[in-house]
Amino acid sequence: MFNFSFKKVIFYGAILALAFGLRIFNYVDFPIGSETADESAWAFLGASLIQEGQPTSWSYFAPYYDQNYIYAEREGEASLVRPDLDHPPLFALLPGLAHTLKNNWQTFPSLKLIRLPMILLGTINVGLLMILAGRYFEKKRYVYLAGLIYGLAPTFVFGSRLVVAENLLIAWTLLALIILASEKLKYRWRLLVGVGVLAILSKFSGVIVPISILVYGLMSKDKKVSQAGAAGLGLGLLLFGLYGAFYNFGLFLAILLEQGARDLGLATLHHRFFLHPGVVEKIFFDGWVFFGLLTSMFLVAGRNIKEGSNKFLSLSVFVVLNILFILATSGENTYHAWYDYMLYPLFVMAIVIFLKNIFEEKNYLLFGVGWIVMLPLFKVGLTHAGIYDETPTLMMRVMMGLGFLPLLFSWTKFKKLSPKIIWLMIGMWLVASIGVILVFNQFFYWEMDNLFRWQWCAEFF
Repeated sequence: MFNFSFKKVIFYGAILALAFGLRIFNYVDFPIGSETADESAWAFLGASLIQEGQPTSWSYFAPYYDQNYIYAEREGEASLVRPDLDHPPLFALLPGLAHTLKNNWQTFPSLKLIRLPMILLGTINVGLLMILAGRYFEKKRYVYLAGLIYGLAPTFVFGSRLVVAENLLIAWTLLALIILASEKLKYRWRLLVGVGVLAILSKFSGVIVPISILVYGLMSKDKKVSQAGAAGLGLGLLLFGLYGAFYNFGLFLAILLEQGARDLGLATLHHRFFLHPGVVEKIFFDGWVFFGLLTSMFLVAGRNIKEGSNKFLSLSVFVVLNILFILATSGENTYHAWYDYMLYPLFVMAIVIFLKNIFEEKNYLLFGVGWIVMLPLFKVGLTHAGIYDETPTLMMRVMMGLGFLPLLFSWTKFKKLSPKIIWLMIGMWLVASIGVILVFNQFFYWEMDNLFRWQWCAEFF
């Protein structure tokens, strides 16, 4: 258990302040507002509920048009429909409230307003992740490392600015894991039920939270936990169904059926994470997500710590079920990167567990592999700083081999320096992450997408 002290509160506060500062820095400029219209959809939905008590937003689903539920037509864009039953209402109230404070709900939302709650929510999620890490790691260095990675990694920072329900689902995921890791917590059963219900009412894909609680309870043979997962799942679905029935149950069912009729494929995992990684829809990768996916396999394999794999069973269950849910519900050629957001804090935990094992086992060769996986972070940083093309080939080779320095030192009388070198290199990752955010350039973002979309993805398909 990670107990608080004044010194630890200072570290916590500094990490959270840094995470907040990076999230609010140029938060209106990126993600680019025109890259997805889902942000405005959530704001319309929440603001219309607050101001008129009627869920209204844009949608392309056919039942609205076939059954004439069009509220207002928009030239060149999807019509506003009422009642809009694409999603549950809970998350929409966050951007909806921000939009309502200044505008009529039909006014096109200001990104400056509706993204502000996301900045706060993203910072809270960093704090929740550190609390979760405190349940697993006795040494505070690993708790702080988890907070720094989640607080500073460009993909995680950029994603946390976007107005999508997955950023709230991250909070429910982290709370569920914290509760599961706190066996002596009072009202533990009720809290697990509540988190499951709130997740479903935030977005239907939130069903993965109570399902994961249920599966974890079954695998750990904890009857109360499995019952809490089942209760949260059942009650959440019931309340969502009642919400739909209150406005129009027939339309609600028609929308659910159309949402569930997406074309699936067997290459979704590879497409999303390797061929078309991103923050929104265009290709963007900095190494952290790849590293997280790699180390998650290490986590699930049970090769994580000397005490045994069961300690991290809940993390493993949430990782695997989230991946399965993505495969089972998103199209093979669907480029909405936010479907992956719920995995990001789990990836951070897997990365820290992986690095902790390297220190304990002195597996410096494995760290070299991790270094190779993280090389794109430096490419992105140098590119957006405008100096990548001028970087000498010799320097490129040096950077590629730098991660094996700890291994080389371990063969000499200076082997005690190897762990310190690893910490120095982890520090380089964190500094490079900050640099990417500060020098981020939209032109190079588009160039990166054009390069890899046509020279990589197009060849595969």
